[in-house]
Amino acid sequence: MKILFLLNNLGIGGAERQTISLLNNLPQGAADITLGYLKDNSALGETVDPTRVRRIVCFDKSRRVDFKMLHRLAAFLRLERFDTVVCVEEHPLFYVLLAKFAAPARIIVILHRGTPPDRYERMKRVFYRQLIRLCDTVVFVCRHQMELWLGSPAPPSEKYVAIHNGIDTAVFDSSSVASGQVMTRKSCGIGEGDFVVGVCAAMRKEKNHLELILALRAMRQHGVPAVLVAIGDGPEREAVLSAAAAHGVGHMIHVTGFLKHVAPAIAMCDCMALTSSSGEAFSLSILESMAMGKLVVASEVGGVREQITHGVDGYIYAPGNVAELVKKLEGVWRSKSSRAMGERARNKVRECFSVERMVRRYSLLLGIAD
Repeated sequence: MKILFLLNNLGIGGAERQTISLLNNLPQGAADITLGYLKDNSALGETVDPTRVRRIVCFDKSRRVDFKMLHRLAAFLRLERFDTVVCVEEHPLFYVLLAKFAAPARIIVILHRGTPPDRYERMKRVFYRQLIRLCDTVVFVCRHQMELWLGSPAPPSEKYVAIHNGIDTAVFDSSSVASGQVMTRKSCGIGEGDFVVGVCAAMRKEKNHLELILALRAMRQHGVPAVLVAIGDGPEREAVLSAAAAHGVGHMIHVTGFLKHVAPAIAMCDCMALTSSSGEAFSLSILESMAMGKLVVASEVGGVREQITHGVDGYIYAPGNVAELVKKLEGVWRSKSSRAMGERARNKVRECFSVERMVRRYSLLLGIAD
């Protein structure tokens, strides 16, 4: 069986990382797999397992709507005659449907994004909602996302399926962090007695780091020795640091920058937070933190209630409610049950959200199960 996975790019992103994790764990030799991407950004290309993906192809998209690229894609589909084309997100689907005349194939689309962050994206979703109806199978990464796209309750149909994201629990295990990768509070200029709140998210507007800065200021005013470790980088980095300085907590925030391996940074935190205002569907950051045995305080966006059971293995608060966020974080600092909740979070990920569980579902869907 010949399968093409097609992404917009291979840059640093949740959908891209999740797709490569899936490919690297599919049954070896069960299919002839090609990984394609539209725009020339291959930062994650070196992480692809060559024993499972025969080749990686870039179609060199250079314009918002690129008909030359469409011609190259159509010619490639005509030449290769794939049995199945898996589009990751809506944009690749647009081009595959236009090129379908070249070589009919089973079309699957995997949708990773959650609530559109602005009016323009919401308008695009109206258009893409019509396109996904032309696919053979539509995969959502959680039930909440499915209802967002199709309406609540989602209409029963074998065409629409929900497959939760899964992570490699062997990688996100605090007991197995390689000694050479260990990050310590001392090396980051953080006191051993500080309450370390971590956030593992690209520094973009929808990730809403400002909410954590406001919470950090409030906690310090309340006498909590809190510091913030921001794991990652992004276009809002300078704005985040400027805001921290303006609120008097600039010296209490540590930005790691881009890390190839985030587990060591998560390991040194006391708890993790995710304050996104939109865009989340089924956060990998939450799963990774839970797998590390960290209690997560997360805003109620996307499918967070399918990940965290409030008060049992983490806490959920209303987006934008800084006072509630502060209350939850201070409760973690004071509570003696936080470690036990973190252990429950770790066990949940191993039982429900492992990469093995995810791969089994996709293998059945693709018809390549062992």
